[in-house]
Amino acid sequence: MKFRFHRLTTSTCDECWRDKPWTHWKAFGAHNLYSIGGNVPTRQKYVRPPSDAAGFEILWCPAGGARPGVFVLGTTEDDIQKHYLNLYKMGEGPLYCFYRPFHLCHIEVPSTIARAVLLSDATVAPQGAPTVEVISTAKIDLEAGQTLDGLGCYTLYGQCENALTARAERLLPFGVAEGCKVKRNIARDEVLTYDDVELPKGRLIDKLRVEQDALFSA
Repeated sequence: MKFRFHRLTTSTCDECWRDKPWTHWKAFGAHNLYSIGGNVPTRQKYVRPPSDAAGFEILWCPAGGARPGVFVLGTTEDDIQKHYLNLYKMGEGPLYCFYRPFHLCHIEVPSTIARAVLLSDATVAPQGAPTVEVISTAKIDLEAGQTLDGLGCYTLYGQCENALTARAERLLPFGVAEGCKVKRNIARDEVLTYDDVELPKGRLIDKLRVEQDALFSA
């Protein structure tokens, strides 16, 4: 679930949109992370219109593979760079994997906060309106009158959808869903909308969501 919010943040900060649903599944891990070459284990693609040449693609690592490391895949058209990347054991391309085998949240989060407070330096910052939303999807068959739980619990999971689509279809944002009461029976894997739930009264999150939607729809 956290992975979905990572995608949302990256998409909005890089002004990318979801190009298509999950398209290809190929498991891989640290043992072949540097040798994937042109065989991209893509699951979902995000692009920056009007050209789909810019953007990023979401990859999947199985448990026990590259986790909890962090990596990016890069490419280049420069023949000199290609030569030296191959010389320094990065492979023949066209994709080159830059892998860091650790992700130390207990160090990185405080340093990110310190940068923001002391240096006014944002690690990432949105370029404008949200481009991607994490929307609420039924993890189990839901019954009318059932109250939805929250992140990492039993009733919902999140999926990424383009913000314009989510707004047009009134899809229920994942962050809003907790505590809502379901109005009708909903099948497993069905996406929820605002019309499917009753929002608790007087919540700050609903007020802030209305303000956000008004700000970016203007």
